Amino acid sequence: MEKTAIITGANTGMGFETAKQLAVKGFNIIMAVRDEKRGGEAMRQIKASTGASRVRVMRCDLSSLTDIHTFVRQLEQIIPCVDVLVNNAGVVALKREVTEDGFESMIGVNHLGHFALTLQLLPLLECSTDEARIVNVSSGAHKYGRIHFPDPHLTRRYGTWRGYAQSKLANILFTYALAARLEQTDIRVNALHPVE
Repeated sequence: MEKTAIITGANTGMGFETAKQLAVKGFNIIMAVRDEKRGGEAMRQIKASTGASRVRVMRCDLSSLTDIHTFVRQLEQIIPCVDVLVNNAGVVALKREVTEDGFESMIGVNHLGHFALTLQLLPLLECSTDEARIVNVSSGAHKYGRIHFPDPHLTRRYGTWRGYAQSKLANILFTYALAARLEQTDIRVNALHPVE
């Protein structure tokens, strides 16, 4: 039976390589990207290099809760189940920026966007005929992070490293919490620090 994998930020870097390798393994690939033009170019490269035909680009801007919701509703119309979700997309902001929902951009995209996407996709992951996988791409930077509960959006003391490490720690904490919540299901949740 055809298996479907969704990879966020699949048009460059690790996301691109992940999409390519899963395409080689025969997965139906959904490249969830912010920029559809760049996503289309990446999709053509993957198809040309792998011979895979089941590769699709869909817009999913993780800095917008509205965009995430739209992506999931569109996805529900075209696929019955999701077998693999790779939460890979991420940003590093040298100066403080906010998402359209008012979140500091790194916690907004790197954590909250993936949090919202994952929870909305759970019904599609639950119907996988095999053991479904959620993979959260974090970073060793999480060891230097702490959650700034009084000011998670860093309105007072913004720093690139401070914000990035916080967002990567949030990925790890989310992974632990979601894995515990789904322990009695057929969905496995993991986090990773990418290495070459």
